[in-house]
This record gives sequence, structure tokens and C-alpha cells, in this order.
Amino acid sequence: MLTHEYTYAYAAVDVASGELDSLILPHVNTHCMPLFLNEVGLRHPNERIVMVLDGAGWHASGRLRPPANIRLLSLPPDADVRSFRGPVQSPCVA
Repeated sequence: MLTHEYTYAYAAVDVASGELDSLILPHVNTHCMPLFLNEVGLRHPNERIVMVLDGAGWHASGRLRPPANIRLLSLPPDADVRSFRGPVQSPCVA
């Protein structure tokens, strides 16, 4: 008996413009991640993209082959992504 059914939102945001790219997929795994990467690459064919990834298993797979206009940058294992406080362009107060 099926008790739960999930869909997952893959998303990436341009930190300079705030533009969001998203794709709804049935799973989070090494089969669906390339679908998202290819879609983002196709939506921005004339841009060079650096996509920062956390350490999720489907991000770290050696089988990921991003499109030519996307480079993947993995955060180090000890990076605390929970400490993010707001927009990257927000001013700092000394």
C-alpha cells in the first residue's frame, strides 16, 4: 500500500540577479540531477555558470557530467551552509 508520494524541486539562483531556475522531478538521485543540470545549461546557453553544491550524495557522484557551460563547485565537507544569513550582496556593517 502506497502511503506517501513525493516530488522534488531542484533549484538554482543567480546570486547577482536573483533569477531562479527550477525543475520538479520525481526523485533526488544521480539519474535526475543531470536532467536538472542539462535544463539549466539549455536555459542559459550563452552564459558560463558556476553551480555551488553541498555534499548531498547525488551531487558528489563521479557520474555527473554537467553541460559544457556549467562548472560544479562542491563545498568542503565541514562547510556550514546553515550559517547563511541573507543575500550575498547585502552590505556588511563593521
